[in-house]
Amino acid sequence: MFMGVYMRYLRPGRIGEISLIGVALLLASIWLGGAISTDPYWSVVFTFTGEQITWMLVGYGFVAAVLPVWLILAPRDYLSTFLKIGTIAAGSAPRGLAALAKVLSSSPAPRGQTMSHLQPYLISLVVCLGIGVI
Repeated sequence: MFMGVYMRYLRPGRIGEISLIGVALLLASIWLGGAISTDPYWSVVFTFTGEQITWMLVGYGFVAAVLPVWLILAPRDYLSTFLKIGTIAAGSAPRGLAALAKVLSSSPAPRGQTMSHLQPYLISLVVCLGIGVI
């Protein structure tokens, strides 16, 4: 809702600003969610039964239906799009680096130098990025 108010009243037309703020807040909330889940106090506070989650979803559905689109739905769609694009980019990066490693290891080196010394580093880089994406 902060994004909706920001786009509508605080800085209308500044989509780039609120997009950066929204992405930063989204990444912070993902990180904070991991930290909260391991905390002995907060993990208990945010542990819900199936019935509680069902009622929270009903409440969210009601709020989303009642509030104007600019306040809750449009900002949520922005963040959802950024999260999807970021996930696709992060998942594609190791494959691109693997293709680069293959090209570099099979292409002739300039002036008779070999590039075989780079191959272990590129393979390690691709593996580390691939594990990081998972």
